[in-house]
Amino acid sequence: MLNAGKMVADAEVANSLYRRAVGYRHKATKIFLHEGKPVIVPYTEVYAPDTAAAGLWLRNRQRDLWRDKVDVDLKGKGNGRVTITMDMSGNGG
Repeated sequence: MLNAGKMVADAEVANSLYRRAVGYRHKATKIFLHEGKPVIVPYTEVYAPDTAAAGLWLRNRQRDLWRDKVDVDLKGKGNGRVTITMDMSGNGG
C-alpha cells in the first residue's frame, strides 16, 4: 500500500515537472473592489516553458543524449600514456 502511494506521488511530481518544462496555462479568477462592490474577473494564467525544468527532464529521461558528463576513453600504443596538447591562444595553430 505504501509503495502505491509513492508511485502516485512520483507520477504527480513527474507530471508537474513536465508541465513546467513545456509551459502550461490554467483558468484563474481575480476579485477587485470597484466602488465598494466586488468585481470578479476570469483570466488565463500562463506559465512559459522553463529551460531548467526541460534540461532536468531530458537529462533523466534520455541520459545518453542529454547528460552533462562526457566519458572519453583514450589509449595510446600498447595501452600506454597519451599526451594531449591544446592550443588555448585562439590562433588555431
